[in-house]
Amino acid sequence: MAQRCAAYTANFDPKVGAAAVTCMNGLTGAAACDSTQAYGCGKTALSQACPDPNTVTQLCQIASGPCKVAAADCTTMISGLNPAGQDAVAQCIAKGCTAGLYSCIEGLSPTASAVGGHH
Repeated sequence: MAQRCAAYTANFDPKVGAAAVTCMNGLTGAAACDSTQAYGCGKTALSQACPDPNTVTQLCQIASGPCKVAAADCTTMISGLNPAGQDAVAQCIAKGCTAGLYSCIEGLSPTASAVGGHH
């Protein structure tokens, strides 16, 4: 769980990362150990980010094919990432995005240098 918080803080826009961590801190009991709940916190926080089409339009156009994601959904998800997070997601998309765009986001690691490695 701590690693997921660190990944959100390292790759999300500051306000979005804070929202995701606050949500995760609110998980108790079995929910706190459920990765699906943690992923939900990240997804909810990203969905509340302000759209940033100037930054993400090109990346989302590229992602729409391999990730099978609508441009609007992509813009919503990627707008909440900081530049390091967007770069890491772009690398995941370039590798084929076989598990979908949100899997690329969930694959973000706490440090940018570890992006290419396996967890």
